[in-house]
Order: sequence, then C-alpha cells, then structure tokens
Amino acid sequence: MDKKNLHYAAILFGSTFVIMILAMLFTDFKYPAQSQGTLVFSESFKKGSDIDKIVIENREGTITLELKDNLWRVKEMGGYFANTYLINKLLNNINTSTFYSRRENTPQTLKKLSLETIHSGTRISTHSGEKKYDSIVIGKQVDNKQYYFALLENNEIWMISGAFELPQEAYSWILQPIMELPSSLIETIRFNKDESSVTIGRSESYQDFSNSDANNIKAKSLMYLLEHLTVDAVENESSFDKKEFELSQRMEIITFQGLAFNFDFYENATHDQTWIQITLSTTPLPMSIVNDYIKDNKFLYDGWYFKLPQSSRKILTPESLI
Repeated sequence: MDKKNLHYAAILFGSTFVIMILAMLFTDFKYPAQSQGTLVFSESFKKGSDIDKIVIENREGTITLELKDNLWRVKEMGGYFANTYLINKLLNNINTSTFYSRRENTPQTLKKLSLETIHSGTRISTHSGEKKYDSIVIGKQVDNKQYYFALLENNEIWMISGAFELPQEAYSWILQPIMELPSSLIETIRFNKDESSVTIGRSESYQDFSNSDANNIKAKSLMYLLEHLTVDAVENESSFDKKEFELSQRMEIITFQGLAFNFDFYENATHDQTWIQITLSTTPLPMSIVNDYIKDNKFLYDGWYFKLPQSSRKILTPESLI
C-alpha cells in the first residue's frame, strides 16, 4: 500500500472510530445529561401527600396497596394491614430513585433485563384516586446491587438507583407474621376437638409440659410455629363465608401473664383449606400489662380470618403434642 492510500485508510479508520465514540457518548451521556440524577418517580414525589394507592403487577397477579385511615392495606388480602417494612422501603425508593444511564430498547434487551411485565418484570404504578402519576417496570438488578433496570411508559430503558424489594405473592405484603409469641411465655395449651379436650401445662417456663396424668409432653414444634406464625391469605368478616366451612376444633394458648389466644379452626374439605380466627381474652387474674396488650393489638385479629399453610395445619393439632 502506498503512502497516499495509507493516508486515506488512516483518515477512514479515524473517522469510523470517532463516529463509534460519538455513538457511545450519545447513548450513555447525552440522555443522562438531560435526565441523569433526576427522580424516576418525579410526579409521585411532587404529589406524595396525595398518593393513596400503589399498584404492583407481576406474573403472579396484581397487588393493590391502599391508604385508608392513615394505614396502608392490601386490597387482595381482604384489606388487611400492609407489611410496614416493605411499604417503607417501597416509598423510600419511590421518593429517592434516580436515573443513571439509558439503554437501547430491543426485544432482546427487554428479555435480558427482565423487563417483560407479563413474564419477568414488576410494574409499579402510583395513584391518587383514579388519577395515575407514574408507571415504571422494574427489571433485573445490576450485579453491584445498587441499581435496577427499568422500563418507562415512553418505552425508554434506564438503569436507575434503588434497592427495590418486590415479593410477587400478595400474602408477602401483609403484616407478617401474624403472631410472634415467645415459647417461654406459654403456660397452657388446650385443644377442644370432637367433643374431647386435651390440656397440657407447666408451672415454670423452663419445664416440659405435662398432661392431667402427670406425663411429660413435648410441644416444641407447636411453640416454634407460634413464635413465627405466617399465613397464606386473609379475609375480612364481611367477605368470609362461614357457611362454606365447618368449625373443626378450638385451641387455647394461655401465657404466664394471663393472656389467652383463642383459635377457631374452620375447614373446607372440598378445597382442602383451613382458616383460623383469633380472639384475645384474659384469665380471671391477669397482669396489668395484659389489658394494655389487648387494647393495642386486638385490631390485628378482630374481624379477620387467616388461611393456614399446609405445613402449619399439621402442627396446630392435638397430635403434635408428644
């Protein structure tokens, strides 16, 4: 190749290189120059005090968080109270998430970054009544855990800041666990089933339980479950149809302080379901703190029915006392 052709080749290579660099700059810097550092949920931030509904959509279905009486609730769970940790984390991300850099939108990119709402992404929409403010699809988390990929309503793909925690199941969004009763507080466990009664008790928290025949009884699995009792669904009193269920058994848990948790078990054999209703009461001579506890916590149980997971159904029975 002579010097003249070599000169032209060098110019061509240099021009191509410059164009490539400019293209990269256009993608990664021109757009951020307009939006980088600005809020992703900008309208939600401006109208924060007006937002009363957040809709989360994923491949499992829809989760509707509604603000009622200054408390967030989960519509699909009978309007039960929302998980405080998840709500606070979500609201913090809505208020602070910012744009970082933009990516090209192609079908391959949508799939790779988990931004296909029906299949992998999670759409977050904020509302005030019937008015929608922002609607963003959250996709794959970046390896450094500081950013997520997101799809905007105008079909732009961005890397955004945040630490989104978005469980797909509606029951994960309710205030779980519904009970956290330390096993050291339990004095008496009583089951009433099929016109028979089984009662075990102890006089000190370090002791094993014993029955009416003074035989030692272990209830470790049951007490462990009561320390962290979770449920699969919740219905309120107005929507739970007792006619479809049979009251199968009752369980009473009494603490050393004189607090009683009363469980009513409702079975639906056709759908293989067990739901419980929990009420709080006291023994004749409770400690003074018990009435305060009931006053502060009865709203978590009054008028609510909880669906038990299969594993819990097997434990909350007289047969678990060995």
